[in-house]
Amino acid sequence: IDEPATATRVLAEWEATALTGGFPGRIAWIAGNSNHMGHFYVLWCSNLSGTGVWVLKTTDLGETWTAHQLYDRPYSYDVGNIQAGTAQGESPYPPGDVIYACLNLGAGGALWLARSLDEGETWATIPTPPHGVSTWQPRLYVDPADQAQFFTGGDTGGPNLYRTWNHGATWFLADAGNALGINVDPPGLYGTMGTAPSNPDAIRVLKNSHIWKTSDNGLIWRDQGPTQYELPHLRFRDGSYDYLYLARIYNAPGTGGIYTHHVLL
Repeated sequence: IDEPATATRVLAEWEATALTGGFPGRIAWIAGNSNHMGHFYVLWCSNLSGTGVWVLKTTDLGETWTAHQLYDRPYSYDVGNIQAGTAQGESPYPPGDVIYACLNLGAGGALWLARSLDEGETWATIPTPPHGVSTWQPRLYVDPADQAQFFTGGDTGGPNLYRTWNHGATWFLADAGNALGINVDPPGLYGTMGTAPSNPDAIRVLKNSHIWKTSDNGLIWRDQGPTQYELPHLRFRDGSYDYLYLARIYNAPGTGGIYTHHVLL
């Protein structure tokens, strides 16, 4: 983009409504693809019969869009997120051709996962983790070093973290009983996950004012102790996976303003 100070609308709700059959809904999540420049994917959801959840895809920075239906019945509550793979890893598919999406199907929080192996052109349902895993607004997180692997969180009498090594065909409990479910909305209810760009094996999860750390891609977790506040957002400092930026946004009492607090560890 030549002029980053300006913005151009590329998709409006009325356009998404027309693409998906004329039923109103809302834009819920957007993701890019580092292996396919100019390609973006939007989760569009509607609670009306026959509309359900769609992925809207563009290959030209939003000039044109195509619609791909993931779920054809009314859903309840909210969708999760959509994410494309970064590195091929052990996957037999070209990097970036694997895309995952998740959503919540009902009041009980039933988790539903979908997968595309052809860069969003076709989609299929994939098995969910065991024991009826559910969250209010589920999230998935693709391993940046291997698009065959991704994590998701769920509540089975307590939040847990699950992972798959084979595009979601089978699942394993990844948090060794530490109850590190992933869910970034509402912030802080479950853990928020981040991986260091310089070392994909270095993963951190923020959970209940604690920082959980693994240096071996989730095999062993260590509690790094409590933070002063519930800080649901994290980012690694460029060039070092030993430092984190942690942040929260809150409305200070009596000010009416919104403030962001940053902590460097």
